[in-house]
Amino acid sequence: FTAVLLGIAVLLAFYLAYERYALNAVIKNLPGPKWITPFLGNVMHVVFNTHDFWVKQASYGPFSWNMVFGKAILYSNNTEITREIFKHPDVRVALWISGDKVMGDKNIAFLQGQTLKELRKSLLPLFNRRALAKYVGVQESTIRKHVAMWVKDDEASSKNNLERDVIFRLRARDLNMETSQKVFVGTYLTPELGAEMARLFWLMNEALFCFPLDVPGSTLRKGMKARKDFNELLTPVVEEARRRAK
Repeated sequence: FTAVLLGIAVLLAFYLAYERYALNAVIKNLPGPKWITPFLGNVMHVVFNTHDFWVKQASYGPFSWNMVFGKAILYSNNTEITREIFKHPDVRVALWISGDKVMGDKNIAFLQGQTLKELRKSLLPLFNRRALAKYVGVQESTIRKHVAMWVKDDEASSKNNLERDVIFRLRARDLNMETSQKVFVGTYLTPELGAEMARLFWLMNEALFCFPLDVPGSTLRKGMKARKDFNELLTPVVEEARRRAK
């Protein structure tokens, strides 16, 4: 039994040394956390305090590193650095360790090489000046509507002498959701469709940064199912749009 424990200890020490060696080969002199938990890395920080994780990551500078489940991940919040990264043919976007399960391995975020180039080229008409001009109009009207709702809501609270804390992030989230829906779905958007799209999107969003446990009933499994349901929900919309375009 002692020999077994000794063997496990040796293997553990060897793994930790290898993990550190492999990490140093990637990060070199890049800024990042001073300490990471072996094997897990900073996965618990991401899962239980996601916002604080990203704030702290940004504090390391425009280009930094972190580790999740033994995988070194590089972070860039600088436009020029990011452009240089995406010029590399083998670059892989790391939304999260289970991102490809939630979003699907054919999502544009995970495509590479010629397939990605062709898809990006096919999407260019959606982002020309004429298309962007339409989006701006849609976004402006939606923003004005939400701001008016916020003002009316706060005025009602003041009249009733109600003091309350407002989490603006949730208001901004709902605004962003509606502007995105109106831009991408357009005239096909109904209140019922919008509500279901939002519900499924938040399930996927929660799954992106949850503990990557893929079992029935888990947050990850719910997010994976939500992506399939989202595709099924929008399939009739896409088919109708194609029919009208003919």
